[in-house]
Amino acid sequence: ETAAQISDELETARSTGEVTGVEVTTPNDQWFEVTLYPDDDGTAAYVREITAERRRETDQTLYEYLVKTVGDAVYILDEEGRFIFVNDALCEICGYDREELLGSSVHLIKDDHTVEEAEDALRDLLRETGDANGSDVSIAKLDVELITKDGERIPCTDRMTLRPLEDGSFSGTVGTLRDISRQRRRQQILNNLLEATQDMVAAETTTEVAERVVDVAANTIETDGAVVREHDSKTDQLVPVAASDGVVGTMGERPLYETDEGPVGLQFVGPAFGEETIVRAGSALE
Repeated sequence: ETAAQISDELETARSTGEVTGVEVTTPNDQWFEVTLYPDDDGTAAYVREITAERRRETDQTLYEYLVKTVGDAVYILDEEGRFIFVNDALCEICGYDREELLGSSVHLIKDDHTVEEAEDALRDLLRETGDANGSDVSIAKLDVELITKDGERIPCTDRMTLRPLEDGSFSGTVGTLRDISRQRRRQQILNNLLEATQDMVAAETTTEVAERVVDVAANTIETDGAVVREHDSKTDQLVPVAASDGVVGTMGERPLYETDEGPVGLQFVGPAFGEETIVRAGSALE
């Protein structure tokens, strides 16, 4: 099988009289570099095993592929804080092309305060690395705001470690940035809802509950508009109790609705997706 892999090159070497090289693999996954030296008496072959080299190249290719395609933003900085590697995720999150980032200072995406915090963390890492005699890999974790090309600030978790030390000296930083804006937003919504729930429990009137519901809908859930209605048992109508500024500004004062009228009535008589919220007996029903 190995001989078959060099048959074409062997024929070429014999016919041209030129030195020819070829790589071959064995059934047990070994790699060899074969150099063929033709002369009048035949062809000599010099064989060198290159298994370790090829496996390193394969591992490096796989590593680079994983780093480029991983969801987290990955970067490598030199000892001066300039980008020498960025993956696609970092380019996407910050809005810069790879060419714009490479060679640029990390100040391009981090403000002075954030960079100072990172430098303090790196000094701690250097001390820890010195104390551990290089046996452990220490990682610093910081909450930072990444600054995009458009000037937007995105909350991220920045995990940093040192590049392998060269002759005991600092050679740069390896780090990942993870966008945590969604987690921050979810936590903010949960906190606001908890606070609103506590206010509603303490409320003494239907109007106070309704106003709090409208506030949450407009400012926490960020709906385009919200109206809360109360059922008037005497007239069997749904009466507006509170409305967001957006509704009043675009639609004016809201009318009364019968309990079986339109989507608002459907909201009252049973589960449905309507435009407004009805407050009945002091509790909000969506």
